Amino acid sequence: MERVAFLIESTGRRIGCLLNPEDLVVRRQAGLVSRRRGAGFLAGSVSAAGGRDDTVLATGGGTTEFDVELLFDVDLADPDTRSNDVRDMTGPIWQLCENAQHADGSRGPTVARFIWGKAWNVPVLVAAAAERLQRFTAAGVPQRSWLRLLLRRVDAAYPAAPTVGPTPLLPETEGTTEDGEVIAVVAAEDGLGRLDLLAGALFGDPSRWREIAAFNDLDDPHDVDPSRPIRIPPRTGP
Repeated sequence: MERVAFLIESTGRRIGCLLNPEDLVVRRQAGLVSRRRGAGFLAGSVSAAGGRDDTVLATGGGTTEFDVELLFDVDLADPDTRSNDVRDMTGPIWQLCENAQHADGSRGPTVARFIWGKAWNVPVLVAAAAERLQRFTAAGVPQRSWLRLLLRRVDAAYPAAPTVGPTPLLPETEGTTEDGEVIAVVAAEDGLGRLDLLAGALFGDPSRWREIAAFNDLDDPHDVDPSRPIRIPPRTGP
């Protein structure tokens, strides 16, 4: 089974995990706030039945959070590259909730995509991190870490559509389905090896990467061989 990974939106860097979590808590809070006393009745308010509870205002939006715990241990890493300090493994994930200097000059936490197989591909910010360190050496170096993360879903700012020369990405060749239907074929490298970018460029909707993955029988849609031609399914939607 494909392991959990974090993909940095701005750079394409992939931070892999050693083991998958045993559970994942998904928490949703609606965009509701209590109306202040004396503030009057505002449009969009939801009245409580019988006046027994505070009137609430529906502000729209809301928050979706993921609570996950990951295990890291130096003994589970590749013997040729592993460090004796488990913090060398967890540090890149920990840094996601630190203020960072971004390419546009802004500072703040880094947007990453929480990826787990074909079922989870969610743009998130690491809202909080807590690390429980174990198995200390005589020098006080930890070799095991239980890393608990609070992830908050965000509206990802996708990179600009990949381009071929000065024009937006366009199909390079044509092929046919078994039924003889003409389809487009592009090089995986035009989508930077990522099907969500390719779907965003071709369909205007990055979430449609699953259609491309299924159409090409891809087992790992997040790691595409750049030399492989990608067949684009017929556009049935807008």
